[in-house]
Amino acid sequence: MSFAPYLFPYGLFMMLTMAGDKLTEFWAPAAFLTYPAKLVGVTALLFYYGKRYTELRWTFSAPALLLAVAVGVAVIVPWIALDPYYPQLNGDEWRQAGRVLTGRAGEGEGWHWEHAYKARAAYNPWAAGEGALPIVMILVRVTGAVLMVPVFEELFVRSWVLRMIIDPDFEKVPVGKFTWPSFLLSSLFFGFSHHEWLAGILCGLAFCGVLYYRKNLVDVMIAHAVANLALALYVLHTGHWHFW
Repeated sequence: MSFAPYLFPYGLFMMLTMAGDKLTEFWAPAAFLTYPAKLVGVTALLFYYGKRYTELRWTFSAPALLLAVAVGVAVIVPWIALDPYYPQLNGDEWRQAGRVLTGRAGEGEGWHWEHAYKARAAYNPWAAGEGALPIVMILVRVTGAVLMVPVFEELFVRSWVLRMIIDPDFEKVPVGKFTWPSFLLSSLFFGFSHHEWLAGILCGLAFCGVLYYRKNLVDVMIAHAVANLALALYVLHTGHWHFW
């Protein structure tokens, strides 16, 4: 029994994210260097530990894929729609809530939370320069979001964390075993690991639902990948880079 195959890819991603955020405050191009580092480093760890993920069942069926796609698309709707209407996770936004909340009366929409931190830290590939570089950065970001993030996050949250809550000897726990504490706590953890904590909790609940119904973590990874792809297409279409 070992936590390393689950913790290390997740931990590396989080450490590089925090380091990139700090570097970007002093040197803007750091935003375009840290994501390729995350893509390469985390993917390398996933391949290194690949044989340890014995819970993964790479079996597919049309109903399972349809369910995964439907859930993946559905969870992004509240992720986008709810965004202006609740405070999100960043220290200055919580401390300065009264000033961040501004009466932007746009077409009767009322009050909005303007997420200053997300606006400052937005990953806008077109700010990287001209020519092929922005295209490369878009491909890097979308590849990471669709092919890397769903794998390491689902292995960490809904394979390791969820089962650890049930029994510290997590390998004895079947994938997809339901208990109320593991269902709720893993979903809360998933939510609060994102700036968009409320939408993240809803995603966590939905992804757990897929896991309990299908008993297959790969189906949840597919739903997660579809959600990230849908968000990426929305961002690229609208230019709302703060979601990145």
